[in-house]
Amino acid sequence: MAWLRIFLLILTAMFCARTCAMAFNRIVDRKFDAKNPRTAGRHLPAGTISLASAWTLCLFSAAGLIAASALLNRTVSIFRPLPSWWCAFIR
Repeated sequence: MAWLRIFLLILTAMFCARTCAMAFNRIVDRKFDAKNPRTAGRHLPAGTISLASAWTLCLFSAAGLIAASALLNRTVSIFRPLPSWWCAFIR
């Protein structure tokens, strides 16, 4: 059953990474979304969700990603930031 533990931790890490990235994107784009008629109805520009709630979701998702990668193994935990740095700065 070790494979099931690893599978669930990978699934959790993927879910948390996706949620964190999407929440951060919505936070950053909220002012642009408010000006665009197509995206003005999204949760943050419309005021359905507060900015504090979006940040809370983003931070808890990041914490979940860090915890899941730390539980996988030390190597995964050490190299976890590299894909983010690659996409943000090097690409």
